Amino acid sequence: MKRLISVLLVEPNVGMRTFLKQRLEEADPGLAVVSVASAVDALTGCTRNKIDLILINHSPLLNAFELTKTLKGVTRTPIVIYSVEGEENISNSALDVGADTYLVVSMSLDQTPLLAKRLRAIVDKRRGVDLAAAILDAGSNAVAVEYEGKIIYFNPAFERLVSGTADELTGVGFSTFVPEAEQAKTQELLKTGGEITLTIVTLKGERRTCKVWISLSPLLGREATVVLLQDTTEASLHEQRLRSLHEYAPKILKARTNGELAKCTLDAVEASFDSEVISFMLVEGEALVCLERRWRASGLRVPLSGGSLLAVSAREGRPVTIGDISNGAAPIEDVAIKSELSAPIKNGDAVVAILDLRSSRVNAFPEADIRAIENLCLYAGCTYRLLSELESITSSETQFRSLLEALGEAVYVLVDSRYAYVNKSGAELLGYTSPSDVVGKDVYLNVAPEYREALRGRLEKRHGDGATDPYEMKLIKRDGSSIFIEVNASGIVFEGKPAYLAIEKDVTSNKLLQEQIKQHTTDLEKQVEKRTQELLEAQQFAAAGKMASMVGHDLRSPLQSIRNATYLMRRQPERIEEMLNSVEVSVDRALSMLEDLRYRTRETPLKLESTDLPELIVDILKEAPVAENVAVDVRLDPQLKVVTVDSLKLRRVVDNLVRNALEAMPSGGRLTVETKSDGDQFAIIVSDTGVGIAQNQFSNLFKPFYTTKSKGLGLGLVYSLKAIEAHGGTIEVESKVGIGTVFKILLKKCPVTQTAEVKD
Repeated sequence: MKRLISVLLVEPNVGMRTFLKQRLEEADPGLAVVSVASAVDALTGCTRNKIDLILINHSPLLNAFELTKTLKGVTRTPIVIYSVEGEENISNSALDVGADTYLVVSMSLDQTPLLAKRLRAIVDKRRGVDLAAAILDAGSNAVAVEYEGKIIYFNPAFERLVSGTADELTGVGFSTFVPEAEQAKTQELLKTGGEITLTIVTLKGERRTCKVWISLSPLLGREATVVLLQDTTEASLHEQRLRSLHEYAPKILKARTNGELAKCTLDAVEASFDSEVISFMLVEGEALVCLERRWRASGLRVPLSGGSLLAVSAREGRPVTIGDISNGAAPIEDVAIKSELSAPIKNGDAVVAILDLRSSRVNAFPEADIRAIENLCLYAGCTYRLLSELESITSSETQFRSLLEALGEAVYVLVDSRYAYVNKSGAELLGYTSPSDVVGKDVYLNVAPEYREALRGRLEKRHGDGATDPYEMKLIKRDGSSIFIEVNASGIVFEGKPAYLAIEKDVTSNKLLQEQIKQHTTDLEKQVEKRTQELLEAQQFAAAGKMASMVGHDLRSPLQSIRNATYLMRRQPERIEEMLNSVEVSVDRALSMLEDLRYRTRETPLKLESTDLPELIVDILKEAPVAENVAVDVRLDPQLKVVTVDSLKLRRVVDNLVRNALEAMPSGGRLTVETKSDGDQFAIIVSDTGVGIAQNQFSNLFKPFYTTKSKGLGLGLVYSLKAIEAHGGTIEVESKVGIGTVFKILLKKCPVTQTAEVKD
């Protein structure tokens, strides 16, 4: 079932209004037409009702252009201006005031379904564009589209990322937000597309790390650049800090006293965070005792029953943070401290110590910092548990096993490429119930083939006690399914043998998210390509339509004369000879029009020949339709005689400029044609004292089908420019409204033979 579309019809003629409303609703039952007769009623109907499209008649009884400009100020609804007889100046004016399109509406019954279909297509296209924009605006990833070096679209996420407003961002280049050191690779990718990690500098001077996907799509005949950005600043910072903390993990695990544990833990924090004060507080009875503190002296004692952040974290067994202590939280003795993070170190479920960080900056501890500190506390907690059980544990192997079983992560110990130890979480990650089902198996059986060689290289470097960088790997589970894991590993000694300790975490969901982002980028590229192709097709149809309309308009007069003559020949046989002469004149006129059109649009090579320029100018002026009220002034340079040109093409160009000048002086004036010699160049200058050309029309002078005349195809100046450029020359134009216009042709006296073809 078609979606319902509400159309507001603005038509002052009651008969036309009734006809269109009835026929449109019959042609498309999904159209609900609300008809009004005046501009006031149109404004009222537009603001009070939900309207999908506004259809306005251009007629003497209604100023459709002024009404369109007014409606554009109060609604985004598509506006279509129509008339019964189409004229080019109406179409141009309709588009100039902001109408979405201009249509010619026929009173013929069989044309109404086509009109209804076109109206529905306009509304459906607008709905599709609005839906695509809404999807992009609601997205969490930043999107920007750059065209010809300037950003022409960006979603709210991009505004937030670069801390800019719409006025600040429109028209600037994407590279504006990239630091100098990364400009070269950015400029290269903007030309070729690709994936890269970049630093983005916001308008506030802040630096953000972003994963950037750049793709190219055609737009208006040129390449448009689509940029998708995922802000990974916090993730990168989190990864960096995890890497730094991981380097200290072996030292923490090797601590043999609580004092060593406190020192190693604070060393790790000090190397990874920029907190002004860090403390390791040990639970002793009903109080927290400062075991070690940087950069203040030890000896601080805080009651567990108090309201400090330390006490709250110890009682509740969870990380607690305050973004701004100045809002009411007690900073204890640290007057300059603005924010604080306290995280518990646990032995099982019992809190045994608190790791406390304080900063002079407001909101110094984002979520990524909290997660990193939690991981550090996990290591410290495992070590504390190991230390607390040292008296009852006699074997170092037993100590190690107890530590690994206390971890919630999957833990594996590999000796000679086989599982020597697996904790329960590790067995479950591989799809087994018990660790005994895994111990003794070859590790490569659970590793995807494409990752086995990389793992073999890592195992060969297992000797020593240093931790390796975290890396990703693909595992094959017992049931044949696969998962992606993140591995933190180090070389150890297990049961007297060199071994490889691996702590693994399932990151499959993160990989799926990355794939979804890539798919989103691909879908966006397809949408941009599709919309661009639709735009190009629409432009081609529009150009063909303009030519057909103009040719039809010019041929209407001779065809009507022929029709009238045949009518009189039937009614008055005695006038057959007279009417045949009239028919012959009309046919010659039509053929002349078509021949002129064919000549202006066909491709023909230059035929250069020696040409008497003064004679050519005089011949053109003899044939020109000069009115009695127009004076002609001819100024021919006596030094300029014979030139090498395509005489036929140059004759048409000069003749076209002369006729344009004469038509610009309906009330009389002066036509001046002069030639000038300048070295190996010469100039032909045609000037008039006519109405002149408005400044806003200059950009359209040499565009196909552009004309300000009631008749004509708008191809004369296009042909003239192509012909002169084929000679290697130029055309210059100067004009002032009310004073006149000057066209200046510059050509070589003996040009290099051209191979270019003149075509429209």
